[in-house]
Amino acid sequence: MSDTLELQQPESGQRTAAGSHSDEQTKLRVRGLRKTYGAVTALESADLDLEKGEFVTLLGPSGSGKTTLLMAVAGLSEPEAGEIWIDGNLATYLPAHKRDLGMVFQNYALFPHMSIAENIAFPLKMRRFPTEKIQSAVSRALALVHLSSVAHRLPTQLSGGQQQRIAVARALVYEPSIILMDEPLGALDKNLRDDMQLEIKHLHEQLGGTFLYVTHDQEEALTMSDRVCLMNHARIEQLGTPHELYFSPATLFAAKFIGESNLLRGVVGRPVNESCKEVHVYEGCVLVAKTSLPAGHGVNVVTRPEWLSPDRDALHMNKLVGEVLEVILSGAVTKAFVKLPNDSVVKVSSLTSPTSHRFHKGDVVTLSCSSDSALIFDEITGKRA
Repeated sequence: MSDTLELQQPESGQRTAAGSHSDEQTKLRVRGLRKTYGAVTALESADLDLEKGEFVTLLGPSGSGKTTLLMAVAGLSEPEAGEIWIDGNLATYLPAHKRDLGMVFQNYALFPHMSIAENIAFPLKMRRFPTEKIQSAVSRALALVHLSSVAHRLPTQLSGGQQQRIAVARALVYEPSIILMDEPLGALDKNLRDDMQLEIKHLHEQLGGTFLYVTHDQEEALTMSDRVCLMNHARIEQLGTPHELYFSPATLFAAKFIGESNLLRGVVGRPVNESCKEVHVYEGCVLVAKTSLPAGHGVNVVTRPEWLSPDRDALHMNKLVGEVLEVILSGAVTKAFVKLPNDSVVKVSSLTSPTSHRFHKGDVVTLSCSSDSALIFDEITGKRA
């Protein structure tokens, strides 16, 4: 970030412990972190590395542990076990103000009696930067978020989206080692939220900073992140790129939480080739899918709505025949709900086109999917198999 805000940090007084996990590319290292509130385990055995310049999102439903992990990293919540390393320095019990972190919350926390410029300058004044450098840094931060013209206004004179950009500018202005963001777009309407997703993504790309972001919104996570840390029941469920989580979910929970999914139950049958086996879904319906599970084993089959397509010429295997219950046009995507002979209902989605009307209510249709589009999960463990 030094190309943009050429400020030097005062010495923080942090020490690098003997045998520390110092690594120039690793900005944050979390090992075995655990946090409880009474009898409730909020975080269990969390391991996470955040590399220099990465944008990593902690994603999960309410109560999954994502905010607990962020608060521990921020120094606002003390873990019972585990270690936190920031820039190679042991920081597990270091006070928050000594961790060299910037924070942006859903509540922008702008001082209402201060101008926008004064709000952005506040963290620099607290760190006793020279006046000339403060003025220069504030000007550059405002330019970064394209709000130079509002420097002398009060927060109440700005829109919600503008206030959020000012909160981001304030977090960036003193060049912290890591920027932490706790659901910063949660209070914005959808259109503004979509715009801000791209704004933050472009800002990250422009500055090359290191971001740790929290959200329950999968679209936000997939749009902005280099990697996504999916959390469930106080544990890290899967850590990977957006592409990996969407196309190669490691567990049934990941497959169902990320994107839309159709779930069918089945039983593994005989081998078809070295990597694929038959999966019997219901009488007359056999899918060919990649699995290492033995014959007779119960499985859950997941396929995405956009991976199913109408195909009258589908082969005997990998086809689903059913009746169209409903067709919904929801803008750019048209969704059809198809009832199968076992009473399961699958969703099929396709791009809306004025010339294509592939589904009509009451039609009997044949759907097909490839062996790569049928993801198999162990019925007992829930893991990909």
